[in-house]
Amino acid sequence: LKPASEDAVLRYLSGGALPGCGKVTAQRLVDHFGVNLLDVLNSPDGAKRLMACDGIGVKTAQKLKTNWDESRGKRDAAVFLEKNGVPLALAQRAAAQYGPMTEDVIRANPFEALSAVRGATFHRIDALAARLGKPPDDPARLGAAIIEVLSASAVSNGHAYLPWKRIVDGVRILLGQSLMTDETSIQAAAEAIRLKGDIRVQRLPDPNARVGDGAIELFDGDWSTAALYTSAMHSAEVAVASDLTKRMMRPKLKVENDRVQRWLEAAAQKEGWRTLSESQEAFVRLAITSPVCILTGGPGTGKTFATHVIVRLMRAMGKSVVMCAPTGRAAQRLMEITTAGRDIANPITSSTIHRLLEFKAAEAMVAEGLDDDGPLQALSYKGRFIRDSKNPLQADVVVIDESSMLDLPLAAALLAA
Repeated sequence: LKPASEDAVLRYLSGGALPGCGKVTAQRLVDHFGVNLLDVLNSPDGAKRLMACDGIGVKTAQKLKTNWDESRGKRDAAVFLEKNGVPLALAQRAAAQYGPMTEDVIRANPFEALSAVRGATFHRIDALAARLGKPPDDPARLGAAIIEVLSASAVSNGHAYLPWKRIVDGVRILLGQSLMTDETSIQAAAEAIRLKGDIRVQRLPDPNARVGDGAIELFDGDWSTAALYTSAMHSAEVAVASDLTKRMMRPKLKVENDRVQRWLEAAAQKEGWRTLSESQEAFVRLAITSPVCILTGGPGTGKTFATHVIVRLMRAMGKSVVMCAPTGRAAQRLMEITTAGRDIANPITSSTIHRLLEFKAAEAMVAEGLDDDGPLQALSYKGRFIRDSKNPLQADVVVIDESSMLDLPLAAALLAA
């Protein structure tokens, strides 16, 4: 499968087919050799012929020829995928991951092989599987469809899990008229991916039970009462619940109430603050003594003013404070709240959660030779946070605005840090 035009050759080489050949070098070679460049690279005396191009010395020519020969297996794999309808960029990423074994691995199970490759959506993999002759009722296809239904429901509707009936209906809708899937086949596929660890299954909670009553019931084999999670979403939910529970079980922080009261009165007189309402004062005293607290309330109830007061008080108590929010606009608003439009010495900065946790995108991580954290990020972020439980935030107090906008994976990452 040979590129038919100079532009196609340029995109092919600068897209990663030839390691060490960037856009400038690729353009120079294409300008000189045109569409015959690949024939030159494939020839036994390719290094010598490359030196005929202006700007290509002996070392560069030898390096390009060596890299071209060594990457033949990956190129052949990318060609195999392209011939079967896979976009070039995705084909190259898959070939880079599996090397000369790409074709064998993907022919064996395209859903498993490509699910971890960035950009490989369910429908793209499904189309490839059909081209490779996989049957419509392939258990691997049904298992991948279950995971797709769970992931799409989490992204679109915020569901951490789905009951079994929703899974069956979702799989049938996703696969369309290609297969009138019987429930027994879907159950078998679900059991297979459960045993592999791709999903977690529990019994549906009792709708009549009060919150906090009893333990979560384990799956007993009855799919009609099953609740299915992706393993990533289940891990995130457990992490958030466990972290918050541990924080709430910590002892209350000790403060000198008289000093706090004197500070509140002095600050109110100096700044011209109105007197705190009973609920606002209760929040301030809760916030300075509790390991974790949540401030809620409708418009006009004083959340903004209470936040301004507590941040000023925490700093007066000598505590380091960082502020964050899910979006840039919310982060900017949070900073305006705490400064109240005044120029204050050593103001607190507010940032997005991604910036606070020092996010590295997947592309940057690949460039730096880092590994990402796997499928957990698939729902809300693609990459890794530098700040985590091993490299935590250096702060006594963390203020999070618009926390209801957090999804589980991002909340888990923030709490871990």
